[in-house]
Amino acid sequence: MQTRTKLILGGAAFVVASTALVAVGSAGGWRHGGGMGGMGGPGHGPMRLMEQLDTNGDGKLTKEEVDGVSQAKLAQFDTDKNGGLTLQEFQGLWLDFMRPQMVRGFQRFDADGDGSVTKAELEAPLDRMLQHMDANDDGAIGRDEMGPRHHRRGDRDRGPDGPEGPDGPDSE
Repeated sequence: MQTRTKLILGGAAFVVASTALVAVGSAGGWRHGGGMGGMGGPGHGPMRLMEQLDTNGDGKLTKEEVDGVSQAKLAQFDTDKNGGLTLQEFQGLWLDFMRPQMVRGFQRFDADGDGSVTKAELEAPLDRMLQHMDANDDGAIGRDEMGPRHHRRGDRDRGPDGPEGPDGPDSE
């Protein structure tokens, strides 16, 4: 195989693997439970990656399988057939990979399952998030309420210093 071909295929493998890793990471797939809302199970995070890349279905990933999928994806999205992906071509690859996460997100907002997200369905989870993060109940979220201590369930009734107050468990 010529050096240029090896570089192109290696670059394609890198693009597909990088896309997969970034997508899995951004969807929260590396944590227990995976993606949006802690949904775990088959089709999420590393398991979804395994399903997509394990082309012979033996439960193992080999370099040959990863390279084969990379080559196929490059061929599919390299519309100008120059051996590389422009940003516009990469967008197609990214959207193809992220579609299942998008569908799950849509389904979470579509509370009544009618195939349409209404204004009320879109606002409901956002309203819950705002209410949950508004630690001082002033109707707004300030920068001081954006830290991890302030948006854990239960902290809103315990004050800004947690359940024990500013001086620890013995404070009164």
